[in-house]
Amino acid sequence: MNGLSDKLYAWPERARVNRRLPKETLIQNAKIARIRITPTIRAALTAELDRITITHQLAPQSVNLPARAGVEDILIIELRQKSNELSEKLLHWIDRTLPRATIFECKKPDGQVQMVMAHKRPSGADKGKWVIGTYHVGKWYSGARESLPVSTHLLELYSKVLRGLLPRTALKGESLEDHLARCETISALEKNREQLKIKIAKEQQMNRRVALNDELKTVQAELLLLEGE
Repeated sequence: MNGLSDKLYAWPERARVNRRLPKETLIQNAKIARIRITPTIRAALTAELDRITITHQLAPQSVNLPARAGVEDILIIELRQKSNELSEKLLHWIDRTLPRATIFECKKPDGQVQMVMAHKRPSGADKGKWVIGTYHVGKWYSGARESLPVSTHLLELYSKVLRGLLPRTALKGESLEDHLARCETISALEKNREQLKIKIAKEQQMNRRVALNDELKTVQAELLLLEGE
């Protein structure tokens, strides 16, 4: 997972808990929630992670911000890696076993830290379960931490931290959901654009090259529109 932002936050000292989260606890949580525990996941838990720690719990009593819209608290979870690699499948599995808002800090053996999170919200269709979106990551970083974004409630704080990891800044008045969707659409269009460029470079037939160039122009126009330019 490669990131764009190099932000790390100075989580409030009042919210510090430094509570180790045993891997066996996650496995038990998964069994209770009927989340599949594959041999691959079991192997990855052992091979990829040294320790899992809930470092902070951002809650009304610890950060003086009220809960809002399902975000009763936010867990800051340090994933201490055994190597430089951590599979997204394992990260997603861990996230599923924790039915609450989460922000991960993945820590490599050399001490560098990368913030990782997905838009996570309670499921409207299945009470007790959460919907987890695409993961967004920051750069590996070991510098000074920043103050938390000014917020009026926990949902706003959670949203601002997540927006800070997105590759495009929000448009004026853009909701978090629309911001996320726009970034994902831009990412897909950029991938399509690069594939078209490769096809054009390889294409020998003139009529086919013209058609591909027209398709490329359409993609570029859509990108300009989505980027707000």
